[in-house]
Amino acid sequence: EEKLLAKKINLGLDLQGGSHLLIKVHADEAVEQEINDAYAAIKNALEEKEIAFSDEVISIVYDDSDPNYKKRLLDIDGQAPYVQFTITDASRLDEARQVVRDRVVGNSGHWSMGGDGANIRVTLPALSVKTVRAATVENVRRAIEHRIDQLGVAEPSIVIPGNPAVEERILLQLPGVEDPEEAKRRIQTPGQLEMRLVVYDEAGAPYSSTTKEELLERLGGKVPTGTEMVPEYL
Repeated sequence: EEKLLAKKINLGLDLQGGSHLLIKVHADEAVEQEINDAYAAIKNALEEKEIAFSDEVISIVYDDSDPNYKKRLLDIDGQAPYVQFTITDASRLDEARQVVRDRVVGNSGHWSMGGDGANIRVTLPALSVKTVRAATVENVRRAIEHRIDQLGVAEPSIVIPGNPAVEERILLQLPGVEDPEEAKRRIQTPGQLEMRLVVYDEAGAPYSSTTKEELLERLGGKVPTGTEMVPEYL
């Protein structure tokens, strides 16, 4: 008596051929962006409150010994990246610390706050650096997965081998794809990130609704010039 297999057998590269790619992610560029964003947020918050400051410092120490990385933070104790501002009005130092704590430290969950005298120093500890690295690698993996889906590849394998915060690699296997250059071209196509301002109503609340129709009704039936409705992702 013959029995049919109920589960389909996936043919790997060894059985049907295909492309095998190992992708290296320069995750520390995202870490650097995190640091620069914190600097900008602190500066804007202090200026908004009209708190005088001087001697802004962004400290990032790079390790240029690895030719595989364009930018790589030096993983040595005491070299953690930090942003520092000196508050020139001593009477507002406590207020400045609270502003920085509310606007940056409390929101991200990555930063630690310190500093002596009139200085406010916000540091990105080693554990937070690893967290940002790992999240960056996973985001790249998802982006690659989305682009490979557009190729129509059946059952691709897109995995992160090892610790993403250390290895920063993505292993890509594309069964049946004999032209790896096409896959590389799709993967390497630059993405575009746009920052958009949220439109607020008279009460200071953002214009948002569960449906487009409700939102249009709130806007008077027409989307204002220069704006657009977009989905909200939490």
